Amino acid sequence: STERRLGEMGARVERHGRDWDDAWTVAEAYARDTGALLVHPFEDPEVIAGQGTIALELREQLGRFDVVVVAIGGGGLIGGIALALKSLAPEVRVIGVEPTGATAMKDSMAAGRLVALDKVETIAGTLAPRNVGPHTLALASRFGDEIVLVSDAELKGAMKMLWNDARVLVEPAGAAALAAVAGGHVDTRGKRVAELVCGANLDTALAAEALG
Repeated sequence: STERRLGEMGARVERHGRDWDDAWTVAEAYARDTGALLVHPFEDPEVIAGQGTIALELREQLGRFDVVVVAIGGGGLIGGIALALKSLAPEVRVIGVEPTGATAMKDSMAAGRLVALDKVETIAGTLAPRNVGPHTLALASRFGDEIVLVSDAELKGAMKMLWNDARVLVEPAGAAALAAVAGGHVDTRGKRVAELVCGANLDTALAAEALG
């Protein structure tokens, strides 16, 4: 498990709250009380810049492509990639993917301001913050082209497809881009499409379902 691997690297893992936002609140309090370094996983500008280097790798590996499809949790990944891509190749369309039960970015972009969800309901835990951030909202709004939604059933189907066809085992979030394309949510006709597949935070029950 991810918790076991972190422990093997010397980390002390603590679980708090119902979802990511609850855990982050506890982490903020811990950092205030102890002076520990607090690194935001999607709002930190240096994290976003690091994620943007994926766009450079895509260009190096693929050369020309027309569309890139990226899962959205807090939005740092799509924010960094979209910023870098639009600087290098503004004609490339950047499509974000959220679960139907966790639409913080889509709702915030539609409202033109940060919108906090009352709750999130999806098997893709790493795509389920109740809030995105001001940096990621600004980047996604300015440099992203569209956000599409996928259901949990589509995420599970894409997980199985990745395993059966490519022998790649990922968590639900890692299959979101493929789910969007396979589900017909992205216009791919005559286009060269890059789908970002990442995420190894997979519990045993979902792994068994994907392998079944």
